Amino acid sequence: MRQIVLVLFLALPLIAQENNIKLTAADKAKVVTLTHALEADPLARDARESRRWLVDKLTQTNDPNVIVCPAVFGELLNDKDYKYQSELIAQPIFGQGAYLIEHAGAKDDDLATFVAGLNSLLLSYEHFAAKDAKSKRAYLDALVAARDKNELPAWVEEHLKECRK
Repeated sequence: MRQIVLVLFLALPLIAQENNIKLTAADKAKVVTLTHALEADPLARDARESRRWLVDKLTQTNDPNVIVCPAVFGELLNDKDYKYQSELIAQPIFGQGAYLIEHAGAKDDDLATFVAGLNSLLLSYEHFAAKDAKSKRAYLDALVAARDKNELPAWVEEHLKECRK
């Protein structure tokens, strides 16, 4: 699963443009429901199936159109031995998709959309860390602290500069 998620993560913009299916209202509701379920319990029995469904839907549509900025995930992408790397790399894609669905006026390149995606990753991370002490990472703990101090938007904005060149 790890290799599939990494490949999809990097190829998402190209795949979505090529296939571009229209999500139904029920599909969009399911995106939101599954995303929030994964944030609340990323180790749930049906988590793998939920991720597979979300990846399938969100890589075949541009409604919502999720933009991936690898610079926001640099340390996580480089942490090859991290047990939950693929799950956490995928989670912002889901979080951005859910945010765009829940906030109809939001745009795919809005700062708030990227912050929502990273926030989704952090919610999942906190649950992984609570259940598995070995899954704690200093760089992710620093982002949790930034979020808790309302500094996450500034952090995301700084890292998005690499993708907006």
